[in-house]
Amino acid sequence: MDVEGERLRTQDQHQSENTQAPSNEPQPERQPVLVGTGALRKPTEAEPQAAYASTGSADPVPATGGPSIAGQVRDAEGTGVDGATLTLTSLTGRQLGRTVTRSDGRYSMPTPGSGSYILTAAADGHQPRAATLEVGDGPLAYDVLLGGTSGPDDAGLPRAR
Repeated sequence: MDVEGERLRTQDQHQSENTQAPSNEPQPERQPVLVGTGALRKPTEAEPQAAYASTGSADPVPATGGPSIAGQVRDAEGTGVDGATLTLTSLTGRQLGRTVTRSDGRYSMPTPGSGSYILTAAADGHQPRAATLEVGDGPLAYDVLLGGTSGPDDAGLPRAR
């Protein structure tokens, strides 16, 4: 008798002792879960969105306690840009807030408090723009000018002006 054969027989005996007979009880319905994403949701469920600020703790805090930044996003002709996305980040790169402009290009966004932040504005057909803002104790008015265009030209080649 060889050592490997004896080990296999011992494993088979051990497994058969620990194997339970199949149960006739209904098993709970299981849903596949991607690692790190949580349970799958129905496509019709809407999930509320909120902006968060870093307070140095592990728990996120909504970024609504400080003064707001408000203004208008305009194109090179001075027209308000509908649907431009504005993102507020800390100087270390953590996203603190996000909003989308209304049809007239106007926006308003809360901040976590006074301090320095980076405001980035982006819209289809325009080059994105970023600015470092110093927010004090009161609301800050800040307009953004999105100059230039981006996207394919008439020949289908990328362009940026």
